Amino acid sequence: MELQTALSKVAMGNNSLGIDPSKMKAASEAARELSIHLNNAFNAETGNFDLSKLDRSLKTSSTNVTELSSKLLNAGATGQNAFIKLA
Repeated sequence: MELQTALSKVAMGNNSLGIDPSKMKAASEAARELSIHLNNAFNAETGNFDLSKLDRSLKTSSTNVTELSSKLLNAGATGQNAFIKLA
């Protein structure tokens, strides 16, 4: 739940810290995309994430965790916090 909250903060695109707007937009899009992938990988029956589903979801969209994390990390402390919660 903390990860979703952190991703939501980035996805809302709050740019009160003066971060480059293009980096904030990329981070916002990465946060939304990562949320979708995480939701796709969640197994409601077991209450766990299925990493193979996460991998398939990422590959289907032609992206990877490294690319998404890079965009999140460029969004300052809020994006970094979201990525740290993922790790």
